[in-house]
Amino acid sequence: MVFIAACGGGGGGDGGTGGGGGSDQTQSSDSGNNNSENDGAGSDTEGNSGTGDSVGGSGDATDSGITSPQGYAYPVVVSLWSDDVAFGEGRIIDDTIAFSGTAQPRHTIEFWLNDVMNGSTVADSNGDWRLDFSLISLSPGDYTIDLVSIAPNGDRVASQRPFAFRYDPTAPASPIVEAISDDSYIAGDGYTSDGSLVIDGTAEPSMNVTLYLNGIAIGNSVADSDGVWSVDYTVVDLADGSYMLTADATFLDLQSATSPQFPLVVDRQAPVAPANLLIFNDSGASNSDLITNDNTLLFSGVTEPFARVRLRRDAQVMGSAQADAAGNWVFDYSAVTIQDGVYGITLEATDRAGNQSLVSSAFTLIMDTVAPDPVTSMGLQPDTGVVGDGVTSTGAVQIFGTAQPEESVELFLDGASAGVVTVDANGDWLLDLTSTPLSNGTYAITTQTIDIAGNRSALSGDTIITISGTIPATPVITGVTSDSGLASDGITADNTLFIQGTAGVGIDVVVYLDTVEQGTASTDLNGDWVLDLTATTLSDGAYVITAMAEDGSGLQSGISSDFNLLIDTTAPLAPAIISFTTDTGALGDQVTSDSTLVFSGSAEANASIELFIDAGSIGTTTADGSGNWSFDHTGTTLADGSYAITAVASDLSGNTSATSSALNITVDTAAPAAPAVTAITDDTGTAGDGITSDNQLIFSGTAEANASVEVFVDAGSIGTTTADGSGNWSYDHTGNTLADGGYAITAIATDSSGNTSTTSNVFSVIVVTSGLAAPIVTAISVDTGTPSDGITSDNQLVISGTAEANASVEVFIDAGSIGTTTADGSGNWSFDHTGTTLADGSYAITAVASDLSGNTSATSSALNITVDTATPAAPAVMAITDDTGTAGDGITSDNQLIFSGTAEANASVEVFVDAGSIGTTTADGSGNWSYDHTGTTLADGSYAITAVATDSSGNGSAISNALNITVDAAAPVAPTVMAITDDTGTAGDGITSDNQLIISGTAEPNTSVEVFIGGGSIGITAADGSGNWSYDHTGTTLADGGYAITATATDSSGNTSTPSSVLNVIVVTSGLAAPIVTAISVDTGIPLDGITSDNQLVISGTAEANASVEVFIDAGSIGTTTADGSGNWSYDHTG
Repeated sequence: MVFIAACGGGGGGDGGTGGGGGSDQTQSSDSGNNNSENDGAGSDTEGNSGTGDSVGGSGDATDSGITSPQGYAYPVVVSLWSDDVAFGEGRIIDDTIAFSGTAQPRHTIEFWLNDVMNGSTVADSNGDWRLDFSLISLSPGDYTIDLVSIAPNGDRVASQRPFAFRYDPTAPASPIVEAISDDSYIAGDGYTSDGSLVIDGTAEPSMNVTLYLNGIAIGNSVADSDGVWSVDYTVVDLADGSYMLTADATFLDLQSATSPQFPLVVDRQAPVAPANLLIFNDSGASNSDLITNDNTLLFSGVTEPFARVRLRRDAQVMGSAQADAAGNWVFDYSAVTIQDGVYGITLEATDRAGNQSLVSSAFTLIMDTVAPDPVTSMGLQPDTGVVGDGVTSTGAVQIFGTAQPEESVELFLDGASAGVVTVDANGDWLLDLTSTPLSNGTYAITTQTIDIAGNRSALSGDTIITISGTIPATPVITGVTSDSGLASDGITADNTLFIQGTAGVGIDVVVYLDTVEQGTASTDLNGDWVLDLTATTLSDGAYVITAMAEDGSGLQSGISSDFNLLIDTTAPLAPAIISFTTDTGALGDQVTSDSTLVFSGSAEANASIELFIDAGSIGTTTADGSGNWSFDHTGTTLADGSYAITAVASDLSGNTSATSSALNITVDTAAPAAPAVTAITDDTGTAGDGITSDNQLIFSGTAEANASVEVFVDAGSIGTTTADGSGNWSYDHTGNTLADGGYAITAIATDSSGNTSTTSNVFSVIVVTSGLAAPIVTAISVDTGTPSDGITSDNQLVISGTAEANASVEVFIDAGSIGTTTADGSGNWSFDHTGTTLADGSYAITAVASDLSGNTSATSSALNITVDTATPAAPAVMAITDDTGTAGDGITSDNQLIFSGTAEANASVEVFVDAGSIGTTTADGSGNWSYDHTGTTLADGSYAITAVATDSSGNGSAISNALNITVDAAAPVAPTVMAITDDTGTAGDGITSDNQLIISGTAEPNTSVEVFIGGGSIGITAADGSGNWSYDHTGTTLADGGYAITATATDSSGNTSTPSSVLNVIVVTSGLAAPIVTAISVDTGIPLDGITSDNQLVISGTAEANASVEVFIDAGSIGTTTADGSGNWSYDHTG
């Protein structure tokens, strides 16, 4: 609540109108305010001064000490209360307000809002009063309050001046960030070299403006009456960088939208001095040498974007130009005519922030508008006939002369430019027209010199030349003979050649080899010509052949196009056949089982390779640029046999190499026969039975002659040997000592082509170097539960194992013999002990083997077993997770559960829901188990959870007792808050004078009900079996006021309902305020003076809303009426 001190009759704004108290008396203006009031209750005869604001706000509260003519204190508004009020602005932004003030003690105070009576109150014994307008909704606008104080005898005193205020809840407009100071150099662009800034802007007048830098508040300012605000941020020196300034405006709790962004760049870095300069028009041969004959110039260059470039000529400022976003700038200096001479142009850049670069190095500008001297001499070549007469028989001429070095000369034939040439350092120049011979005729030649600034001399006088004769056509070289290799490619192995071509009929053709004349040939009637050079043997190498035609009068054609000739008489080296694919077997032995081959090798780069098998050509391939070649012959399947592969290379000139050396290969695709393992050395005892006491053996056998033989013991390779030419092989394994036992010896043969045989038959070997090997007890049957763990619930067993083949095996339990059996030929044995029932317990089973000779083995290792026929105790299903609501009651809102319990230690526990198996888990060493069923969502309902345990012997327990659970995921219905006790006055209206209450209602039967007042929990109670509940809150005394009472219900599964509907309760424990008699009807004459000529009256007033009002005249009751919901009442006494 915000408080504003105000007076009851503060003056209106200058020229404004205040509100009266309801009478027709005229109130004169107070001192300093010439306001005419038509509704005032009386004049301010004391001359007290009020101070008004722009909306007719309150003045100083000086009327509180002034009395009316009747001797009563004037009613005065002292304070205006609101949730939000602007101090000194006369404006509120919230429509819930209250007034307080002073008046004559015990007087009734009427409130007139914009000339409409809107309530009343009674001043207390001190004359203080308060009226709450919190239930009045105001529309935005200007308002005035007038007061009328009514004495018990009916005297009425109106306030001297109205109390004025404005209600305006509109948020202020967004402020604008407009400028920074110092905004160095270009004002308003937001670029500055000053990091200590003052930021200015505009907003609505009197608004509080908050300034933000990159979203962080950095200061506040209050806009002045013109809306101007400023934030001094000079205490901070911002680092170089880019920033964003924004602002917003607030008025009390109202806040504007954020202002548009103001980009700010702090930049103290000087730009780089400009490094290039161009001019328009930079005349002459170069457009960038700054030498020109244009003395009205435009300068241009590149610098930092948006920088301003200052130009100086010989230290004198010429002006400046602004660079664009790309840094390009142009300076127009065309209004100044620059005199001929040499100048130094310097540049200096100033960036947007005002930082200045260093001055650039000077650019040399040469201004030259003086025309050069003309050509000093000129001549013609060849000048046939009389030298110097300007008449020649050929149009393929060169014109030459002299001029100043480094100038250019442009020649004109009959006024048309024939070309521009450059004068060399010696002053000589030459224009070559031989490639474009002139036609017969007379020509006027003129010249003009051009200096490096582009200035031109005057045209020279005409020099007359005459071309007399028909120039023959340029000849064509068509080829050489013979052009070996690829025809017409100009590459040949023939070095004694005929050169041939075409030209005009009857023309002599001069032929040149690398510009050296080789001879002349004449054309025949068809224009064909041939020059015989066979008498000359040309060296190997590259040549350029050209030709020129000459007619009988000496006129010559231009030089023909080049004909490129390469002579190569050197035969290439014989190619090499390096390999073939796939060379199976031993790599590089040229013996293979692959009959579809690819041959590869090397030769002269780019040579053509022809391949031969046994001297028969099989095809051609080409070597690459590195000389590597490959020929794919996989499309042909070679029969088994031996072959000689050769090749011949031919180069581009057609030279052929000698035949390569042969690559001799053998194709062998037939697998060898399986070898045979025939003997061991030493085979002690009976020869050939494979039983030996020698455990360091040599294995031998037969195979395909010269085959590689790999030997295996029990399928594991022990090494490789080679059969001799007769096919006999032997493998020495004496370096390895074989343990006693049986072994399977096999072998595989691989021939030289890599073909592999099938595996040989097994040669069985038994090594016995000592007494019999101890047998092995391997298993019992049936081994229930976990296989091979030796724990079983079967007490009538079959015992099995292994021993030496055919040995006699005696079996023992706990060292006591239980019988004898015999191992079969593979050494496997079995003893049936099912005729004996073993008691539960642990046993050690061993065995001893004996051979036919009576040799006895050592005792085997024991097979330890446990016989367990006792069923485990039934497991217990003890809990679910989560068991929401009351723990342990089995009722839950969680439909994705984990079940847990106990069982025999390490037992396997199978879990059932309603007798249906859902899975298996294992108890730990302490017997605790848990089964995660959260992957399944149970529907709401009741379930019986049971379990069965199986011990390690496979014995299964009885079914456990059921854990009965209920899944209830549905939230209960929202409860109802129905009543309070005591609900005094009108039952059920929620209005009571009892401030220690019992709250009651209904909910889902047996649910827990949590009760809330104003959203805050006050406690929990329980609904009974019928759903009725009651919460005793009598231990808490509620203050007078309104309360919203709600409740939520939580069922036994922990599901919570939505909140109930609100039961609104109003606690009123104070006595009723005295009603007010405000008027009679009809009050004839002066309104509100209580004097009337009407003797049948209707009496009206105000009281507490809906109160019963008894009316008295001179202390005598005349009847009763009821105030309406707004507290207004009327009693008809006209009867």
